[in-house]
Amino acid sequence: MSEFSVRVDIVHTETKLGDTLCVLPLIMQMADEYAMAIHVAGAFAEPAKALLSRLPIRFAACNHSSAVNVRVDIQAAYNQGRGLNQHMAASICRLAGWPLPMLPITIDLSSAPARLPSGIVISPFSGSRNPWYKAWPLDRWLMVVRHFAASQGEPIYVVAASGENAVPFIHAGAIPLVGLGLPEVLDVMRQATLFASIDNGLSHLAHFGNVKRHLLLYPELLPPNLVMNPRAHVLRGRPEHIQAETVIAHIDTLLRTETGLMDRNMQPACSP
Repeated sequence: MSEFSVRVDIVHTETKLGDTLCVLPLIMQMADEYAMAIHVAGAFAEPAKALLSRLPIRFAACNHSSAVNVRVDIQAAYNQGRGLNQHMAASICRLAGWPLPMLPITIDLSSAPARLPSGIVISPFSGSRNPWYKAWPLDRWLMVVRHFAASQGEPIYVVAASGENAVPFIHAGAIPLVGLGLPEVLDVMRQATLFASIDNGLSHLAHFGNVKRHLLLYPELLPPNLVMNPRAHVLRGRPEHIQAETVIAHIDTLLRTETGLMDRNMQPACSP
């Protein structure tokens, strides 16, 4: 008799961090149900693996046929999420035939000390092939950095992947954090007095990694729930319509509050 095992195969033309993190709630449900580690293959973002040391996930190939095989089609989940105004993580579970998770979702992701003073952390970059609908204009980001570099007695960090151009932010007064591993990035985000981002992989990391103070510039083109971080203070609109003064005002307000959080109740991962 062959050994019992469970396999999740992720299908997509890209391997993006946000998509990868949105599959984790399904994997964790399956691990709890079957009381075993889940074998994962396919379009799983390699940098995310460093976050998973405490999770029941394996990437080594199975030496036998799996008793349970689940195929996760990221594009199908995206399409369904848009149609139902439903979070990507919920669409992934729905298509696999599993219960929809409740938002917000906290996953036991691994962090590692970055040993940096806390400060304002921004994540302005997107790894999407077509980021035009979510990317906020560079000159407005620089206005925000200049304002807080001049008015706050704490560092302003810009998180960037290798190959992303953080030089303009240096000239504006920010400290670039380029090419850090995701466990260190998560630590920086958790220690931040405020984390500000567009919709990108790190906005999903803020959600699933339980980052407390997050300003999310959410693209108006997407349905409100599709890539939502329920813990975040959300500023939704077309990027070109969101002014730097508006973002500065929102950050100022959040920095003045005790927790930087909006008062939110637990909510389902899809609209009624």
